Amino acid sequence: MKISKIMAVMIACAALCFNAAATEGEAFDVNGVRYKVTGANTVKVGKISDKKKPKGKLEIPQKVQNGGVEYIVNEVDGWGFFGCNELTELVLPESIEQIGYFAFSNCEGLQKAVVKSGNASIKDALFSGCKSLTDVTLAEGLTSLGERALEETPITEVKLPSTLKVISGSMFSNCKNLKRVVIPDGVVKIGNYAFSSCDALEDVVLPKSLEMIGNNAFSGCKQLNELVLPEGLKRIDGDAFSRCDKFEKLRLPASLDEVNGNPFMYCNSLKKLEIAEGNPNFKMAGGVVLTGDGTKVVFSLRFAEIGDYVVPETVTTIGSYAFYNNQKLTSVKMGKNVKYIYGSAFHNCGNLSKVEMAEGIEEIGTSAFYSCRSLTSVRLPSTLVYVGQNAFDFCTSMEEVSVDASLANNEQIFTQWVFGFTDSGLQIKVRMPDGKEEIRKVSDLPDPKKFLFHDEVFR
Repeated sequence: MKISKIMAVMIACAALCFNAAATEGEAFDVNGVRYKVTGANTVKVGKISDKKKPKGKLEIPQKVQNGGVEYIVNEVDGWGFFGCNELTELVLPESIEQIGYFAFSNCEGLQKAVVKSGNASIKDALFSGCKSLTDVTLAEGLTSLGERALEETPITEVKLPSTLKVISGSMFSNCKNLKRVVIPDGVVKIGNYAFSSCDALEDVVLPKSLEMIGNNAFSGCKQLNELVLPEGLKRIDGDAFSRCDKFEKLRLPASLDEVNGNPFMYCNSLKKLEIAEGNPNFKMAGGVVLTGDGTKVVFSLRFAEIGDYVVPETVTTIGSYAFYNNQKLTSVKMGKNVKYIYGSAFHNCGNLSKVEMAEGIEEIGTSAFYSCRSLTSVRLPSTLVYVGQNAFDFCTSMEEVSVDASLANNEQIFTQWVFGFTDSGLQIKVRMPDGKEEIRKVSDLPDPKKFLFHDEVFR
């Protein structure tokens, strides 16, 4: 009798042990995929190994059983199905709460994908590089898809969830067949490179909710010829529409209050840019856009016949990329109030032959006059305390530079890299405190490599 009771207890314990949940981190395989235990009743899913990958259609279940225990499938492992090239169709269940980095990236045979979960937190590169993916269904409820979600896929169009708040960085980058996108109302930001190099993109509908367009967001969209920037838009970053070759006209809304760099570089067909009446933040004068108070040159327009440009007396700052690649600019005269010439301000102005800088300038940024191949001489004012690296690189016609001794003797700033690839005979005339001049060559300047770990080199 006692033995029978003991046996019953042992059998019951064995049954309990058999049905007990696996410990966190343990894994088991079901129907050709691997599940890893993440909690008392949850698992994440991924391929078994690089040699055992799912093929054909893969429909991830909401629940899976192992050892008599039922688990909720609530996560796709980071890199979980990366490179599953024989996977052709995918369905993710409503139970998914998180999809890890590169989860289905480079699944080159994947043609159709359905994401049923509207609550999922999606990390970067969801379907990046899926070169056959043309059909994508995304659940309502999603607010973000992560960066690079659909980059380098052949989709022609996609219906985005109405709940979306952000078009993440590089989300559609290099989608060469994408022709039309309607961005849902509620989206407040289009991230950096979001639609860059979408060669076939002809039509983009921007929502009234949009507040920001990031750096290079639409750069290289060669077929995009018309775009309405909505009232409510507050910020446009540099190169946002660079190389949009068919742009002919554009209107900046009254709500716009921040432009960083030049959003319209290489827009060769842009012939008309309007600033909405009532915008207090920007104004245009002679093909140059200034801040509303006239203190900063924001950017210039390629189509404008700028020629010999006199910087207005109100200006204190020449912004980054302000005259970048402007071939219409032949000379520039800066007013006495200019203090800062920011990075690449006159980069590749090939016909710029004369620059006059008044006393008062304190800083010339990195690559400010890079590749100004017609520039023959320049006098740097005595108030100048900083010159960025490569400031006059590839100024191949440069014959003479006049500089105050206080700057010329700063070995961490005034180095060979300021005048890289200039004529070897370039004379640097150093104005000494006693009024005399000392002639130096570029080869006489300090070699900056010995300061490679000094912060000033990379300012």
